[in-house]
Amino acid sequence: MTVLDTLESILERVDAVSIPLEVDNAFEVVRRRLFSSMSDDEETERDLTCEAFRRMYQNSRSEYPNNVSDQHYLQRMKDCYPIHPEIFDRLFEDWAVMPGFQRTRGVLRI
Repeated sequence: MTVLDTLESILERVDAVSIPLEVDNAFEVVRRRLFSSMSDDEETERDLTCEAFRRMYQNSRSEYPNNVSDQHYLQRMKDCYPIHPEIFDRLFEDWAVMPGFQRTRGVLRI
């Protein structure tokens, strides 16, 4: 391998690492690293829990943001489970503006 090949290899890896994940992709990475795969029973419990949150949001619409009672948000809750998507939103949107905060790595560390 030549010096140029070695340098290109290093720069490709550095470039790949610096691509920030979108919030929706990041919560999948965090969930996978922190929790094991769910059994069928656990998936049923997840669905019941998320549906209970959706009903609560729907029954108290004036107390929560508009988007939390729609079908898309229900799917986000299931995808993030057992962590609520609002936690990811706060970490990724609010904390990400802090200098040096690496989104996915920082969330995993917290």
